[in-house]
Amino acid sequence: MDTNKTTISAQNTHQGIFLYSGPHPLHREWGDSLGLRPLRFSPAPGPMPIEQAFSLLRVPAVRKARVIVLEGADCLAPAAMGKRPGCMLVMINSDTFFYRFPSLGKKRQQLLLRMLSKVDLIVSTSPYMKQLAERVIGTPNIVATPYVNHEKFSSVEPHGKDIGYIGRLDRHKGIDVLIAATALLGERKLRLIGWADNDVRESIHTAGKQVLVTGITPHPEKYLGLCGHYVNCARHEPFGINILEAMAAGFAPIVSSRCGASWIVKQVSPKLVLGEGEPNAKTVAAAVRWLDEHPIEHQDWKAACKKLSATFTKERSMKEFADAARTVVGETLKKQG
Repeated sequence: MDTNKTTISAQNTHQGIFLYSGPHPLHREWGDSLGLRPLRFSPAPGPMPIEQAFSLLRVPAVRKARVIVLEGADCLAPAAMGKRPGCMLVMINSDTFFYRFPSLGKKRQQLLLRMLSKVDLIVSTSPYMKQLAERVIGTPNIVATPYVNHEKFSSVEPHGKDIGYIGRLDRHKGIDVLIAATALLGERKLRLIGWADNDVRESIHTAGKQVLVTGITPHPEKYLGLCGHYVNCARHEPFGINILEAMAAGFAPIVSSRCGASWIVKQVSPKLVLGEGEPNAKTVAAAVRWLDEHPIEHQDWKAACKKLSATFTKERSMKEFADAARTVVGETLKKQG
């Protein structure tokens, strides 16, 4: 990769910072691709209200920056309050903020809209996330796609009828729906690779031995090899790197239309994407049965998914983000450099 074409150095950005809350490894890499100094949005980790209060201590650092990349809306307050004229503010859109925005009270919405007005560019991780943001605010919005470690998952050989899923286990991810769908499918297991939040633990416990939870593991690919199907029926999934991982592992994943990566799966076959609206157990179970009953199509789609996933490389992701950021950052450097 020609780094001269895809990066903007820290020296050029004059105290450019990446203000993060996690950070998600991909977001950290995106910030690094611009040569930005990473800085946690709050110096006092703890419950979010406390973190938000202490985040105002970051305002002096923000005032010195010419370029700021926010990992998400959690980091918005110090950036909006400290942004000075000529500073360019870029916000990554890959969380629940715009998904939850319509349910917030009017006064809170008005406050957040005032802060959002300071953002010069939104970088969304999928067309789905871009659409959610555009319903709220008209800020320029460009999609940059995450990538998959293809080599790590390419050696997996799916077999059998068990169902797999990698990621956070909660209602947003539709885990309760996936458990109910598995119960409709009879003698097969659901292998959940991740850590369960409180809102789905009762469903997991009630399901008994049909649901197996591994917890967080550095080698999820080993458990995927015990499965013949992969399903992500999320109510809200900003992108779903786990979907690309499943494709790289040779699955033809069944995904909800509310998964950001559904546009990629749809390129292989629209049948792999569940219908619009709230995912439900019956439609998930029916989609799994359809693949069981059509082994030729299933095999063809698995091969197509594996091939397509290999095009989502780290180099592609870094370039998409840098090119998106340059649409506003480049203009700043021209005017102030």
